[in-house]
Amino acid sequence: MSMLNKLTARLLLTLSLVCGAAPVMAAEVYHVTIDTSALAGTDGYLDFLLLGLSNAAPVQTQLSNFSGDYTASSFALGDTSGDIHSVLSIANSGAWNEYGQWTHFGGTLSFDISINNSASSGASSGAGTTLSIALLDAGLYYLGSSGDIVTIALQPGSASIVSADGAYATISAVPEPAAWLLLGAGLLLIGLRRRL
Repeated sequence: MSMLNKLTARLLLTLSLVCGAAPVMAAEVYHVTIDTSALAGTDGYLDFLLLGLSNAAPVQTQLSNFSGDYTASSFALGDTSGDIHSVLSIANSGAWNEYGQWTHFGGTLSFDISINNSASSGASSGAGTTLSIALLDAGLYYLGSSGDIVTIALQPGSASIVSADGAYATISAVPEPAAWLLLGAGLLLIGLRRRL
């Protein structure tokens, strides 16, 4: 095989890997950490609510990698499936989609959110959808704050708007932008090593 053919084959392989990886990264992925130390000795619900109007683009969220002091008690309304011990899925096919997990507060809670949002993949019309995370007491009233501690607003044709109550929650994109830089630097070093 000539040098040009080898180079072309490598280029095609690289291009196919990049094109194959693009759909995998179409979902938005976030890591959420919630500090409930201010609520030590209190129990309540860690509540996930996905709301969308009837003309909202389809949205599927998957929550996984839960860490915290959770109990066996939970409730689910609307289009929800699974639980915190495997993968919890919530979709916006109904008007009200909610999952509440009874939790012993006082420590750190963490989990990952993957949002498969067709609204951000080219659709520019229709209503948005909002994923809200809150701490609730047994009567389903806000606990420790006056509102949701994490909100992710998904709007057609625009980037998601992510907000968190800094007193309780932090949210970060996964992989973080620095991870992409590190990956690129590693690939560059591998390429240089092969050349030398």
